[in-house]
Amino acid sequence: EISDLGLQADVLLLGHSNDTLELIRALDALVLTSRSEGSPNAVLEALTVGTPVVSVDVGDVASLVGRDDGKVVTGRAPEDMATALHTVLLRPHPSADTMSETARKHHPGLVLESLRDLVFATDDHNLTLSQGAR
Repeated sequence: EISDLGLQADVLLLGHSNDTLELIRALDALVLTSRSEGSPNAVLEALTVGTPVVSVDVGDVASLVGRDDGKVVTGRAPEDMATALHTVLLRPHPSADTMSETARKHHPGLVLESLRDLVFATDDHNLTLSQGAR
């Protein structure tokens, strides 16, 4: 379908990765279109590393995503999600420190775990400092 739409230059399918936080950090925005959620870890992880979030209003998302952190869309119309994503991508984003404040308030354990994962990489059950943390 990516080829059919001529999006090969714009869409990259990465497959499985153990480095989820680095992938989330590299995103222009995290988009969540779930029909059912509680307090989605993906949103908290995105906020932790400073990636803006565009999401439908599901579960706790509206209480997690602040005005400066992204946009929460009421309803499920694709046009509304596209407009919200366009808006978020065009505006300047706050620092990861500012965005992670929201995540810290709602799930401090996840934030600590996420930060630990950014600093350490696990290789054959040996904890070693990752290249990015040196």
